[in-house]
Formats: sequence, structure tokens, C-alpha cells
Amino acid sequence: MNRGHHVPEDLLFDHAMGACDPALGLAIACHLAFCPACRRDEHALDELGGALVESTAPPSDGARAKLLTDVGERPSAAAATPETPPPAGLVPFTPPRPLARALSTVARPRWRYIAPGTRGIDLPMPAGAATAHLVRLRPGMWIPRHDHGAIEATVVLTGALLEGEERFGPGDIRVRNPGEPHGQKVARPEACIALVVNAGQLVPLNLAGRLLRLVARP
Repeated sequence: MNRGHHVPEDLLFDHAMGACDPALGLAIACHLAFCPACRRDEHALDELGGALVESTAPPSDGARAKLLTDVGERPSAAAATPETPPPAGLVPFTPPRPLARALSTVARPRWRYIAPGTRGIDLPMPAGAATAHLVRLRPGMWIPRHDHGAIEATVVLTGALLEGEERFGPGDIRVRNPGEPHGQKVARPEACIALVVNAGQLVPLNLAGRLLRLVARP
């Protein structure tokens, strides 16, 4: 598996243990709705966590590997998330169930203007949590190169984002940490809708990058 398009194992373990930031947990849950491989991995990590809690001594490397293999061979307990009717104003976009639940807490979910080529919806999160924004980006749009003050997670829901030679399509997640600058381009011909989670300020690396602060403001 190319982990660059999936949830890093440490974050997947935190999510399985219920120890994730709410906004980051939403991003992971949206990816899981698309990805049976990560659902199987999370189930394996959940089983491993339960074994660690019940045991006074941690399992050996061999026992851990066997547990991950045994659980990974089982059918996933979480079926693919069925489609949920989108809130009014979001047609033709149909969000996965975790995002639909988050959107249901927005009084009137409507795309608002953020910057040329960018529309967004702010998703309510508890105080102290990372921010979560649903963004719609026009085809061909460049996202300026930037760094991050804290972890950032982006889940593509429709369309695709290009990052160097990598293409991120529906269901793919990209997790970035401080010191991992990047820029992106929206693939043509379809607009890209993505969930963007930021635990801190973006750090623009050029003048155009300052516009990104509007998209991921704390």
C-alpha cells in the first residue's frame, strides 16, 4: 500500500483508540468511508490495542505481526459507507456519511466565496480542536506552495489534486506536518471538492500563498 494516499499508521491507531482530534478524526473517517484497506488496518490496530490493555506485558514482535496478519485476513467489520442525501445547496455533491453528519450541524450549509476559484463551508468543531473546512476548487487552479504550523490533512472527495507527479483522487488523504512544504494544482476538467483540516496556521512561502490563510484560518 502507498501510505502517502492513506492514513499514517500512528494516526490510524489514535483514531481506533478514540484519541484523535475531532477535526482530524472527521478527515480520517471520511477516508475510511472510501478505503477498505485502511478499515481493515484500523480494525487490526483496534484488536492490538485491546490486547495491550488486557495484557500486563506487551506482545513480542512476532505476536504483534501474527495478530495484524490474522485480523487483516478477516472481512472488514465496517462496510463501505452508503450514500447519504446531500443537504440542500450542495447538489450534485454527495458527502460520505461522516461528513453528512458534520454538515447537518451547519444551520444553512451553502458555498461561500473565499477567493477567486474557491468556495467553502466552515464545519463547527469543539473549542481547541483543529479547523475543518469543506472547499470547492475550480479546475486548473494552482494552490501556492506553503508550509504548515501544525498537522494538515486533506481528503479529496470529488475531482483530483496534483502534487508533483502524484495524483490524489476521490477518497485519497494527504497528511502533512511542519517542515513538509508543498503546492498543488486542481486537475482538469472537474472541480475538486475536498475536506481540509488544519491544526495550526498555514505558512505561505510566497505572496500568492497568503491567500491560503483565508481558506484555513483558525
